[in-house]
Amino acid sequence: LKVDAEEHLEAKRLSAQEELLKKEEEALVAKEAKVETERLEEEQIGRKEQEQQLAEAKERLAEEERRAEELRLEAEEAKRREAERIEAERLETERLEAEEEERLEAKRLSTELLKKEKEALAAKEVKVETKRLEKEQI
Repeated sequence: LKVDAEEHLEAKRLSAQEELLKKEEEALVAKEAKVETERLEEEQIGRKEQEQQLAEAKERLAEEERRAEELRLEAEEAKRREAERIEAERLETERLEAEEEERLEAKRLSTELLKKEKEALAAKEVKVETKRLEKEQI
């Protein structure tokens, strides 16, 4: 009877140990599930952060592209204005050169006219002198 009691106690002890092992195994499985869940949540948070960072990077890129386009348009406008300024300077230079040529031509013509008037006056003086000499001879 004592042996039966000891065997019964041993069986109860083994059964309790098995039950404890099952509970420890369940606790371990639950802990592993919790750790895996936390890991997955962290991954999901990490992905969300990455998605947020990506969205922010895309926004910054779009803003930089808009700014680059604005700068390109400003540069084109500045280039156009500079070309207009250069063209205006060229036209002004041509106008001044044409005025200078006209002034020089007028001066040349005036000089030529004075020269011809001088020649005419000299010819008239020669004619007058010739007439005077002819009168003296007569």
